Amino acid sequence: DVQWVTPAASSTSELVFDFYKAFESELTCPDDAARLLYAGIVGDTGRFMYPATSPHTMRVAGDLMTFNFSASDINQQEDAISLPLARLSAFVYQSLTILPSGAAYIKLSDEVVKPFNLGDESTSAVVPLPGRLNEVVAWAIFVESKDHTFRIRLRSKGPSINDLAKNHGGGGHALASGAVAHDDDEIKQVIKELDEITTAYKGEKHE
Repeated sequence: DVQWVTPAASSTSELVFDFYKAFESELTCPDDAARLLYAGIVGDTGRFMYPATSPHTMRVAGDLMTFNFSASDINQQEDAISLPLARLSAFVYQSLTILPSGAAYIKLSDEVVKPFNLGDESTSAVVPLPGRLNEVVAWAIFVESKDHTFRIRLRSKGPSINDLAKNHGGGGHALASGAVAHDDDEIKQVIKELDEITTAYKGEKHE
C-alpha cells in the first residue's frame, strides 16, 4: 500500500491541500471543500496554538481563506460549546488533580458524566482544558467506556507521551496520544508513569 507520511504536518487537511496545489491543473477545489479543509486545520492545530503549526500551515490557511466561505464563522463554530459541556468544563477545572511535577489527571466515570446530560455529545471538547493552566505540563483524562474500561486521552506541552500510550495498548503523536486502562490499578500506573515523565522533563528544563 502507498503511504504518505509527513510527521511535521499540522493535519491531514494541510496535506490534502498540498496535494491539490501540486496537481492544480488537474484537480478542482470547490468552496465547500476549502471550507472543510480550513475547519480541519483550525481543529487539529487547536486554533493555531499547537507546536505543529508551521509557517507553511499558516500559508495554507491563508490560501484557503481566499475561497468563498467565512473563516470567522468556522472559528466561532469550533470555539462554541453547549451549556452541558460548559458545566462539565467547570467540573474538570474544579476536580483536576495537579501533581508537583506538572502532571495532571481526572477520571470521568459514567456516574460523574451522567448528571451533565450530554446525551450523544462527546467529552472530547474538555480534553484541551488542563493545558490552559500554567501549572500543567502534561495530562491524562480517563473516560469510562460502555465496557467499563477507561479510554485515556493523553496530551502534553513538551515531554513526549506516545511511549506511555504504547505501554498501555495505544499510540499517537509525541504530544497527543491515546490508550486504554482496564481497571483502577492500570489508571494508577498510567498516572505514575506520567508523573515520572513530567518530573524528568522538569529536571531537563532546569539543567
